Amino acid sequence: MEIFGSHIISSKATAKKMKKNYYGFTPLIKSSEYGHLDVVKYLISVGANKEAKDNIGYTPLIYASANGYLEVVKYLISVGANKEARGMFEYTPLIKASKEGQLEIVKYLISIGANKEAKTYFGETSLQIASDNVHNEVVEYLISVGANKN
Repeated sequence: MEIFGSHIISSKATAKKMKKNYYGFTPLIKSSEYGHLDVVKYLISVGANKEAKDNIGYTPLIYASANGYLEVVKYLISVGANKEARGMFEYTPLIKASKEGQLEIVKYLISIGANKEAKTYFGETSLQIASDNVHNEVVEYLISVGANKN
């Protein structure tokens, strides 16, 4: 990924000309997924689409949330990324962070008003997903901020 990121910066390619790969990944999606904040900032500065979706509908914010990259999440939100974006199975950034046990991301998303009662395609909430995946700290936090236990 470092070579990938270095290539982008050294070539000064415009983000609008960067194509998706076979899986629908854009440079911004991959940089967000791996927590490369400097590359994310650069790509946004040259016009990368902060709402780009891969083939399963995941956005850069969903990937950063799932993988625990709080600074990337905060930056994407600061430039207007949709905190309620929906990907595969209708997962939001909060649902995906809850599924992966990313407590700090969950706390941040709740603090900026993410919908803690949003449901997946299967009708599951962040609380149910965290519970199913035995992320007890996330479960306790969601209950403490009033997530519906029923």
